[in-house]
Amino acid sequence: MECLVLTQKEKDKLVAHAREQQPSESCAMLLGKKVGDNWNVKEVFLTQNIDNSQTNFTISPEELLKGYQLAEKIQLELVGVFHS
Repeated sequence: MECLVLTQKEKDKLVAHAREQQPSESCAMLLGKKVGDNWNVKEVFLTQNIDNSQTNFTISPEELLKGYQLAEKIQLELVGVFHS
């Protein structure tokens, strides 16, 4: 069974971002690597919800590009997208 693995620090970063963005949905790109059956998150790239909505979220193409560029630079891959 495959699992997504985050450290407490990464979880705390996502929770803080969600609280800051309330009442809108928050979103982030989860960057990491697959090790065995686990997708290990190594970097959380916080993004803005351009929908500014409580029920929908969209990450701008520019931020998506920045996230992918960061992943490439630090030799990680996109392993997930977070939204609250």
